[in-house]
Amino acid sequence: MTKYLRDLSLRRLSPVILLLGVYGFGISLAFQLGGYRSFLHASLLPFAWMLYQGRGTLPWSEPLWWLLGLGGLLFLQGLAMAMGPIEGGHHEVLGWSLFAAILITLVPARVGPRGDHRSLLAVITVVFVLVQVGAWFWRTQPYMDGRFLGVFSNPHYLALYALMALGLLIYLIDFYRGWRGWLLGAVLVLDVLLLILSRSLPAWLGLVAGALVLLPYAPCRKAVTILALSLLPLVGMHLSGWIDLSDGMKTAWIYLASDERWVLWREFWILQQESTGWQWLLGHGFGQFLNDYMPVSSFHAQRVEPYFDFASPHNYFLELLYSHGFIGVLLLCLGYGLWLWGLIRGINHSVTEDQRRQGMLLLSLITAQAALGFFTMPFFARHNLFPVSVLLGISLRYIATREKHD
Repeated sequence: MTKYLRDLSLRRLSPVILLLGVYGFGISLAFQLGGYRSFLHASLLPFAWMLYQGRGTLPWSEPLWWLLGLGGLLFLQGLAMAMGPIEGGHHEVLGWSLFAAILITLVPARVGPRGDHRSLLAVITVVFVLVQVGAWFWRTQPYMDGRFLGVFSNPHYLALYALMALGLLIYLIDFYRGWRGWLLGAVLVLDVLLLILSRSLPAWLGLVAGALVLLPYAPCRKAVTILALSLLPLVGMHLSGWIDLSDGMKTAWIYLASDERWVLWREFWILQQESTGWQWLLGHGFGQFLNDYMPVSSFHAQRVEPYFDFASPHNYFLELLYSHGFIGVLLLCLGYGLWLWGLIRGINHSVTEDQRRQGMLLLSLITAQAALGFFTMPFFARHNLFPVSVLLGISLRYIATREKHD
């Protein structure tokens, strides 16, 4: 009896709890349910048990050690250089993001006795798109034309998740055939509609970047088909008179010419000039930009509450330069460079066509997310790093699998 209870305990339950924790974390992010940290907390016990039981058998691949090394340096450096209160909890977000990426590498390869993760991801993606479209048209909140941005509070957040869903849907349509493929195709059209309704210009920049990075790999006929499917709803809305593309282009140009980022970057540079030599090299630490920027901010002078001040310069390089100095910018470039290089090697050394498509999907999503987030979100914010951690964890699994076949 004791042996049965021991076998039934953490040894068998740990993978199940870990699987539920990871999927709960991802679903909470996608549907903005809150409680995403609770799922990570719940995964601490099975993670610790697996570490204890694993004793070297866990998939501690070389890319994972690089992640821990680079992420750990950013974490410790940001804490060490912070001379004041750490605003925004960015150090906590970085720590939990690293933990989430590691957890994803430990998730069992199969969901249930027979299925892999694709079927479950397909269901979640379809439900996500339908919920966002439904929330847009049937729930109201005074943000944009009286509409609620799906379940999100910011158009760029909706655009980011819709963009990730778009890439996943394109991959799944190519994988599933018959009525499933047609269903996913209809959902893809709705997802493109979400991108249009979000009015996020960086989202289209991300879409273009994610497509361009695949040009060396995608057959021309398939690339043209995908592009046509993506643009068809936009053209149809223009022809129907619902959206005027010419007015949209004029609005985009006016938006770029008067965008507040130009003011923010200019004033950031004024602030950065006051940095010491060590601060140019190692930065000011986590969360210091918000309070340091207020004395030189023209936005702060125009608003009553400091709550509305910018917490970052809306530029990954400038943000890392202020928080972590030149060292941080180099670590960021090194990390992304190794990440992308690992995926490119995995694609080139894929054994099957499906493995190749998986690598192409990850490469496209990472590029699209970076292009969208670069100008719209603080790098260390949860809306940026938590989606990055999901892509990073899946990429680490993919890279480790490809290395075993080399």
